[in-house]
Amino acid sequence: MPLGNSSLVKLASCQPELRRLVEAVALGIDLGECPGVTDLTVLCGFRGEKEQNEAFAKRASKLQWPNSKHNQLPSLAVDMAPYPLDWSVAGLPAFRALRKYVQKTADKLGINSPATIALTKASLILALPGYGVAEGVALAISVIA
Repeated sequence: MPLGNSSLVKLASCQPELRRLVEAVALGIDLGECPGVTDLTVLCGFRGEKEQNEAFAKRASKLQWPNSKHNQLPSLAVDMAPYPLDWSVAGLPAFRALRKYVQKTADKLGINSPATIALTKASLILALPGYGVAEGVALAISVIA
């Protein structure tokens, strides 16, 4: 399935390189190129002050406003996850598959050399060169223009 309206709105708040990567990942998932993942949701792009401080309070972010890459327009970070969401241990294989597919897609697009992806506590983090590591939940990708 193509990205839903809510995901598209969130993605529109992101830096163009992030949008290009997420759109390519979503297309590949739609084409069946990411076994174990049938759909994708964008959880967050830009976060305003209230949303960032709530994310910090809930420990969904390590940073308070305005220090997150989500706090700039366009956003320098995006959080995404396999859909339907499954935050249990049973959902980890889909997150791992998505992590590998994002790496493969980023390599194909030539936008990450060298990039690192880490999986921790159902969180997937992608850091692109010169851009630092995102603090987000799910698959968090951050870049700086």
